[in-house]
Amino acid sequence: MLDSPPIIYLLILIVCAAIVRRTIMRKVPTPTAGGAIVMAIGIFGLAALQRIPWLASSLSEPLALVLSVIWLFTAASYCIDFLKGTLHVHTESPIGRFGIGTWVAATVVLARMDMVGVKDWSLQLEAILGLLALLLWGWYLYMVFDSYKVMLACHERLQSRGVILLTTVSTQAIALVAFDFAYHPPLFQWLDPVVSRVAFAGIGTVLIVLGTGFYFVGAGLIVQRYWRQKGWTLVHDWDNTNCILHGAMSITGLASVLSGTIPVIICLLVWLYVLAMFIVVELIEIARACLRVRALGWREGLFSYHVSQWARNFTFGMFFAFTWAFTTHYEIYLTSDLANLFHWILTYGQYIVLAFLLFEIALYLIAHVEVRYSSRVRIPERTRLRQG
Repeated sequence: MLDSPPIIYLLILIVCAAIVRRTIMRKVPTPTAGGAIVMAIGIFGLAALQRIPWLASSLSEPLALVLSVIWLFTAASYCIDFLKGTLHVHTESPIGRFGIGTWVAATVVLARMDMVGVKDWSLQLEAILGLLALLLWGWYLYMVFDSYKVMLACHERLQSRGVILLTTVSTQAIALVAFDFAYHPPLFQWLDPVVSRVAFAGIGTVLIVLGTGFYFVGAGLIVQRYWRQKGWTLVHDWDNTNCILHGAMSITGLASVLSGTIPVIICLLVWLYVLAMFIVVELIEIARACLRVRALGWREGLFSYHVSQWARNFTFGMFFAFTWAFTTHYEIYLTSDLANLFHWILTYGQYIVLAFLLFEIALYLIAHVEVRYSSRVRIPERTRLRQG
């Protein structure tokens, strides 16, 4: 692996990214949910991009390498926080710490994108990243259960928002790793292939059930918040991450389809639920966007950047991935009307996902890129007099 050209390209990209970060990027702390950027770009590369053949053939490997650089810099930022003793800024808030679920899902998405985009890299890379994701997930769940205790014991539950559903997203991401281990050539040579398949498939199925349980708990808390909280408004109180109400079930459905252990009727019911929730949530988002533009103007209302916006890109991409996987495995079970709907999504959906991704990247660059002038640059006398 170390002798393969992609490693050289990766090192060049790391150096270039370090120069760009030092010269033209604003120095801002990496938010807790920073892994959402990797999740959003990665799910595009894994699903939507692959449905644009003329683009996938030339972009899959570069995208995988760029995604690796983004993940490395994001992970390095959190490691620096740990070494400086400031990691608590990511863990002290009972609700904010749910964002650490993006660290788990981003690591899994990166592993799968590297396998799709960089053919020279071995399956062992996914095993290493999968193990890292598993360790992060265990630590994350420890904090999540503590957060549940705090939220159920006080009014913190009335601040619940879509970010708490990252428990489901991270758990189903680990389930996907388990199914990869089950249905790919055995990574662990000392295990019998049949035993390995049965064991990992069983673990993955248990994780699907656990992740679904997390979803119902989280969704219940979100519904309770908006049901009981008086005087909330779409402009100020509806959160960007509420789109995970459909995204979390999309990744649940994807894991269910790929598991081979969940009945097809359940997978279809999950897809129909996701479609209904997608329509409801996104109609709310459209109404919210109109109200925000009216109240705050176009710039603040629609064209301002926040890390939570990547959640929408991820959920759109995940719905597309779920639809594609279902069609690939269970198309024969679809009625003609559903088959037409699936066909429409798979014909045009990838371009919608791409458009939203490009829009979010543009917002990110506008918010983070700045031109810095050296203090040693000489200012002309006339300019100094005008400034004085």
